[in-house]
Amino acid sequence: MRKETLYIRDKNSKLLNIKGDCLETKEMVELLNKGLAHQLQAAVQYMWEHILARGIEGAVVENAFRNAAIVEMKHAEDLADRIVFLNGVPTNNLVRSMWVTVLKRF
Repeated sequence: MRKETLYIRDKNSKLLNIKGDCLETKEMVELLNKGLAHQLQAAVQYMWEHILARGIEGAVVENAFRNAAIVEMKHAEDLADRIVFLNGVPTNNLVRSMWVTVLKRF
């Protein structure tokens, strides 16, 4: 049976083995909050696309966008739970650059 190895990038983009290399709790919370911000942004973006899906073409994809948004929200919840477990405060900020890209499309 093959063991899975989990990796994460630190603030200097160094790839760390989560089981072997230790990060300080503060660093881990920062990295988790970055991931949380991306998950929140993805959820908003998918939900926005779900709402904007109209017409005959929209009927094909609107449920896919809605389901994707729900999945991203669950991922965000998992990250927030881990941050709280580490005595951190989960962010409620979105990744701004992604949001600006979405708004420029319309």
